[in-house]
Amino acid sequence: MNAFRRRADPTALRRLRIGTWRATVILGSTALSISAGHADQGYDACIKASNGTGAGFRQCGIQAVERAEATLAAAWDSLRPLAGDEAMAALQREQTAWRGYADTACDFLGDQVSFGTIGSDLEWFACRITVLEQRLADIDRIAGYLRFDGRTSP
Repeated sequence: MNAFRRRADPTALRRLRIGTWRATVILGSTALSISAGHADQGYDACIKASNGTGAGFRQCGIQAVERAEATLAAAWDSLRPLAGDEAMAALQREQTAWRGYADTACDFLGDQVSFGTIGSDLEWFACRITVLEQRLADIDRIAGYLRFDGRTSP
């Protein structure tokens, strides 16, 4: 139930190749830098402590996604007092549809044949966080609409 923000423009897409993370991963003698707009200090610290193992990377990603999901859930819960019954019912339908999208949006990165373990151990999590950040931005925008009293622009 977390949402994320990012507007697609060519410059941002180049900078946002993988998602919303900045991490440096040492794989043997090769340094792989994954960068994007939003840095998660807990994720960065976890990656550094993982000793460059795929299992460590996955655990760091799992924890980061859990933090993002918790943030989204809290934002979603903050809508409830703002929305009337009809608006909340419509929002719940929207959220259900979004969840179906979110649950499959990054699946292609988990394909180890195409993307290897970097895709499944790093890029999938970065993509997932981006999807959650975008939804969080949507929920923030929706909350602004729900607070709008009709006299001024939201």
